[in-house]
Amino acid sequence: MHVTTANWGNKALTNYQMARQIWDVETDCDALWKDYFARRYGPAADTMRAFYESLEKMFSNCSELKYGLARRLNSGQKDLFPSSHLRYRREPGVECNGPTLLEIVEHSRACRELIDRALAADLPERIRRRIAEDERMFTYGERTIAYFHACVEAFQLGRAGKRDEARRHLAEARELAKLLREDTTSVLYSYDHVYAGNALSASGAAGALKHLADLLDEKPPTTKN
Repeated sequence: MHVTTANWGNKALTNYQMARQIWDVETDCDALWKDYFARRYGPAADTMRAFYESLEKMFSNCSELKYGLARRLNSGQKDLFPSSHLRYRREPGVECNGPTLLEIVEHSRACRELIDRALAADLPERIRRRIAEDERMFTYGERTIAYFHACVEAFQLGRAGKRDEARRHLAEARELAKLLREDTTSVLYSYDHVYAGNALSASGAAGALKHLADLLDEKPPTTKN
């Protein structure tokens, strides 16, 4: 809906396909994808197509992550997974209509393995630059998902009385928050994130750290969101 103005990364396919289908609604998308991956990634086409497919699975539940889980983490709610559209894990007898958080984390790991494999290949410099841009944008999403996961683990373990384990996940969340806070580039070219200032604020869950510190009786470090 909002075309980013620069630093497209893998969004190049979304923007390219949208332009083609606006021009011709009968566009053969299978042929378009095949042509896109061959021309953009050359010898790495198959690996990068697998990366895009894993990325699709990783973010197919993005609305629930952004408008559901992130907001609940931000406000420290007790029930982090009240909707059947996003559960922590699949459990017998529990309705689950979308990818779970643990499945999303696994898709993220698959994406990392694939893009690292592509970057390690012997490629022309122009293709390597394109994959490097994809990797930068993916890292933004990867860290955001990892931050959500670490916060969820800390909340769940802390509320279960396993404070030492919870503190380890809180420490992980703080390290990820630091990396997200330092990322002021990824949010520059997106309509809905441009005013966030950094990737941590854009996550919508920066407040989780304070709620976790209160839950675990820890004094939070002095930082800005």
